Parts: sequence; structure tokens; C-alpha cells
Amino acid sequence: MTSVTQPASSEEQMECSACPLAVYCFSDPSTWVFRTMAELEEKTRKIRECAVRKGDVKATR
Repeated sequence: MTSVTQPASSEEQMECSACPLAVYCFSDPSTWVFRTMAELEEKTRKIRECAVRKGDVKATR
């Protein structure tokens, strides 16, 4: 199951432009590639904790 990402406002895009996780937030989770399960869990946790995203991106399993 994948989550549908919500379009970001221009303000959110400005805040996210320097974030290393932006590539994950603005792409389909089914296209994400991780080297290890630990990396997947770490990145998805950081995305969920992001104040801009408010936890609306979920990992696929």
C-alpha cells in the first residue's frame, strides 16, 4: 500500500528545498530505494517527524 503525497505549497517547497529528505517527500514511495531496512526505517521516521510534512508520508512494506 502506498500513500498519496499531497501537493506542497510554495512556502513548504522553499523550506524543503535544502532538505536532504525532499526527494522522498515529493516522490512516490514505491520508487524509493534503500540499501538496508535500517536506512528505510530511519528515513521514514525522519519524514514522519518533519514539522512541514506533519507525518502524512508512510513507508511501503
